[in-house]
Amino acid sequence: METIYVVVEWPDSQQLMEQEWFDECTLINNGKALEEFGSSAYLVPEERARELT
Repeated sequence: METIYVVVEWPDSQQLMEQEWFDECTLINNGKALEEFGSSAYLVPEERARELT
């Protein structure tokens, strides 16, 4: 099964660092995406992002 990722931007991304599954997240750091989402945005598995709400 393929993992679907969603973008979690600041300030919501701050919650990610407190999660035991934080290592499943990827910091967005390429040029175009960095410009669009900012320096503190992460790609998060969709099912994990649902746990934040």
